[in-house]
Amino acid sequence: MNKTVTSNNTSPRARTMRGVVLRRSGDKTIAVAVHTVKVHPVYHKRSRATKIYLVHDPRNKAQVGENVTIRSCRPLSARKRWILQDA
Repeated sequence: MNKTVTSNNTSPRARTMRGVVLRRSGDKTIAVAVHTVKVHPVYHKRSRATKIYLVHDPRNKAQVGENVTIRSCRPLSARKRWILQDA
């Protein structure tokens, strides 16, 4: 049975985010850092939060330092729940 993940079928509920490729974590896997700005509920101070996501890269085309768009998908492994969106 062929377990190929296609990135063409998009769900209307799929979340998309932009981030920077930090490293190539293995075959068809990249680590992407996504920066968000959080606001404190009382003091209204803004702080920058960074989260690292493991992303499926089916064609191994993303390079370190590139800005990429990722979208949510079904779980592909223990930590991969995102796929690289085609530009």
